[in-house]
Amino acid sequence: MPDSGRPHGEPFYFRLYVNGMNGNSSQAVANLQSLLETQLPEQFDLEVLNIVENPEALDEDDVLATPTLIKKLPEPVSRLLGDFSNQDAVLAGMGLQPKAQT
Repeated sequence: MPDSGRPHGEPFYFRLYVNGMNGNSSQAVANLQSLLETQLPEQFDLEVLNIVENPEALDEDDVLATPTLIKKLPEPVSRLLGDFSNQDAVLAGMGLQPKAQT
């Protein structure tokens, strides 16, 4: 189980900004979804915001580039950019320890 410091069952909240659903965006979503399902099963909410369809969303979180992942909860808030293919880097950026492999 990731070392989240949170009570079991209380979800993490992530917001992912993408620019359309082109190859890069689709790959980032797939990589992130796989990582979260493996490391935080049933403990996360992921909101994907397509800035092509919702450009005003950029202002809410001051997003300058995509794909951008924002971990809103638990605090502290953290931001990551990229395709999220390096799972160790993503976990470290979110302040999590990898889930032990069984």
